[in-house]
Amino acid sequence: MSEMKQIAVIVIVALAMATSTYSQTFPSPLDPARNVVVGSPAHPHAGLPEEYIWTADDVTAKRADHNKFPWNRPDLRIAPHLFRAKFHIAAAPADATLYVAGPREAHVFLNGHKLDDFYVNPDAPIGFHVFHTSASAALRAGDNVLAIEAIRGRGVVSGVSPVATQQLAYGEVLAVKIVPARFGVEAPALVISDGRWRSIARAPEEIVEHWSEPTFDDSAWPAVGSLGPVESNVDFLQWSADAGMYGWPGYLGMSPGLRTFSLLAAAVSHVFAGRASFANLASLTSESAAAPFTVTNESAVRNSDADAPSLLLDFGREIAGRLLIESASSSDATISIAYGESEIEALATGLTSGQQGGNYLGTNVLEVPANGVARGPKSGFRYVRVRFLHGAAVTAFKSIRVEGIYYPVTYAGSFESSDTQLNRIWEVGAYTAHLCMQDGIWDAPKRDRGRWAGDLEIEGRVISAAFGTTN
Repeated sequence: MSEMKQIAVIVIVALAMATSTYSQTFPSPLDPARNVVVGSPAHPHAGLPEEYIWTADDVTAKRADHNKFPWNRPDLRIAPHLFRAKFHIAAAPADATLYVAGPREAHVFLNGHKLDDFYVNPDAPIGFHVFHTSASAALRAGDNVLAIEAIRGRGVVSGVSPVATQQLAYGEVLAVKIVPARFGVEAPALVISDGRWRSIARAPEEIVEHWSEPTFDDSAWPAVGSLGPVESNVDFLQWSADAGMYGWPGYLGMSPGLRTFSLLAAAVSHVFAGRASFANLASLTSESAAAPFTVTNESAVRNSDADAPSLLLDFGREIAGRLLIESASSSDATISIAYGESEIEALATGLTSGQQGGNYLGTNVLEVPANGVARGPKSGFRYVRVRFLHGAAVTAFKSIRVEGIYYPVTYAGSFESSDTQLNRIWEVGAYTAHLCMQDGIWDAPKRDRGRWAGDLEIEGRVISAAFGTTN
């Protein structure tokens, strides 16, 4: 064995020994993408045109003192930012939905009418979320004015990432669009956030009278700063900075070179029905199930996250990807999910000092549109806790599965010995390296989901030996 191959095997063994989430028995092949025939992209996808915008010249990551704004001080830099946009439509649609992402708090006005107030707890692990509300009542044929007061999301400014990643991770972005359709239905937008919007930041005690009214003169406000379309930069996808964007219609958040595969759970456990009942649980683990999985409530109750019917999905190995929920119901549904590399991480209720573990991205609420699709955030996980908060009295699901995300490779290298445990270590090590090949070669598919030169020194050698590629 050459010196280079010896180094590669040693590195793979070291990588594998750091991986503690695999049981003694594991699926074969361990890598679900190992035998996948690679064809055209699973999602032929033109990047979305809506842009991440923010008030010009007011970005914390560009300040000389940006290190004074750590993640554990969410009370800093929370002055309200005001945004305005004008747009024209020929006719008002029967249905229209407004989507907002980025800020922890937003107050939205359309033609002077308040559409909604949005809030998210700044202690939540995910920096920002997608909010939505109906816009049909306030839209009118002709000229329209959209006005938004926004306060930045939760996040961290780091000195090691590109400025765009830092800005996104710190929550100083706003994405907006109004779609002429009900919630969850994609359609060409009537208005999107872009560089034509205007914005100012105001001190908390400052009053800007009538700023949300359509007749307000905003000509003195400067144009916003734009980071470009929301899927246009691979740096937006690092550090889980975009983890809250997967409720955005049409958002896939993955580089064109990546592919997806579909994977059902290997097992279902920790089943708690509470006041509800489950039917056809086998459909969650079988492609040939005769009927869809359903949740039946005694009435259309709205459960809290603590007492909601729930279950735990085990996908048998670590996956880089996200949960994909397909509705088979004519009503919207709301569920919460939490990922984990272990059962205890997925079942934990949050990140507190008294818990063993705690799910890294926290508990995330997903709104599943009627007969539509919802995606959870991208991460690395084996287990997913699912809680069914509310929906119709009977809510059916066509599928609840993983949408795995992978970079196409060929296993050009191999290792085999008389020691099955050593063989297993090699396979786990190679698979671990493959999981890190996402929108770049990252340190991990879970955290930090970013580029580290020290990790790349190891990963590069493993990738070269296992997959015969230097791309």
